[in-house]
Amino acid sequence: MGLPSYYCKMNKIRSFLKSPYALKRMWLLLGIPIALLLLAIASSGHAFAEWYVTHIYPVFMRGISFITSLVPFSLVEWLVPGAIIAVLVYIIVVIVKAVRHQEGRKLRIYKAVMNLCAIVSCLFLLLTLFCSINYHRYPVSDLMGLQMRESSKEELAALVEDLIEEVNELRAQVPEDENGIMTFDGSVSDMAQTMRDEYREFSQGTDFINNVNALPKPLLCSHYMSYTNLVGFFFPFTFEANINGDVAHYSIPFSAAHELSHLAGFMREDEANFIAYLCCSASDDVRVQYSGAAMAMIYAGNALFDIDPELHTQLMSSLCEEAQRDFDANNAYWDQFKGQVAEIADNINDTYLKAQNQTDGVQSYGRVVDLLLAKYRADNGLE
Repeated sequence: MGLPSYYCKMNKIRSFLKSPYALKRMWLLLGIPIALLLLAIASSGHAFAEWYVTHIYPVFMRGISFITSLVPFSLVEWLVPGAIIAVLVYIIVVIVKAVRHQEGRKLRIYKAVMNLCAIVSCLFLLLTLFCSINYHRYPVSDLMGLQMRESSKEELAALVEDLIEEVNELRAQVPEDENGIMTFDGSVSDMAQTMRDEYREFSQGTDFINNVNALPKPLLCSHYMSYTNLVGFFFPFTFEANINGDVAHYSIPFSAAHELSHLAGFMREDEANFIAYLCCSASDDVRVQYSGAAMAMIYAGNALFDIDPELHTQLMSSLCEEAQRDFDANNAYWDQFKGQVAEIADNINDTYLKAQNQTDGVQSYGRVVDLLLAKYRADNGLE
């Protein structure tokens, strides 16, 4: 009885391995080596990645984002929880069947493992095609012809002073709520529509940014998203630029432009910040201009504070009271979300950035100041 049963099981396994079902799963596993090969080529030099971002990536980006933009809400809020639940249910069903039915148990487990490995392989390949290769393109400073070099404290202070003056001028023109805090005339969704139009016009007016016509989407769970310290994120599988609509209004246009810059193919955080500033500065909407100037002032001001706190305090004393109210309200908002969840989210984000060849991790957000200084020198003939 034992010998025929053994041969029967072996024949079933051989039949399965020769079946189209097994062959299809095997081919799907090629996604991982293909992705690794593409990343190796991209990391060996900027030329391949730049060619890919300007010729191949836009086909994916425009096609998929056109479809997902037809949906007014963020798909990621439904797809990710749904996918997690589906995988957990699948694993539980496989385990239950394996426990209840000894016959064919190994084959059933094998099929389940192959299915999960195939899914991981496909997702890794899609992440590479839709996102990871873009990290290796030419720096935006090269594309814009900006001279990157070490800057003096005096240059940084001059930039901060210039941005404070701009913020003061713009703040006097923006609407505010009953508490004297900068606000929108309409809703956050209205501002998202505005930023779609702003970024479309901005991207069409440049020769180094892929044309983008997508809607940045405020998340329904924006308030809870704040526990992760995130003001937005780009989801490559649906090509959606997601924004936190619960944060201070002055930061939302800049955040939307930042995530749309990721969608356009600029994945490095410092470059997405810099392009967001350029987009906001090019706008005719004073609310958008104020958002860009305020965020640039914060980045540059923080850099100055790190090297000369006294000089930073001196310059910031000239910031208008209205803008200071905006920043105080923003700080009070984020104070309520401090805790272990925020720390875990920061660590995850840091790990992800380092995995994408941004060796500074979350500190790469601060390199936007180098780009701001390079543009400041170029605009003022200080090269």
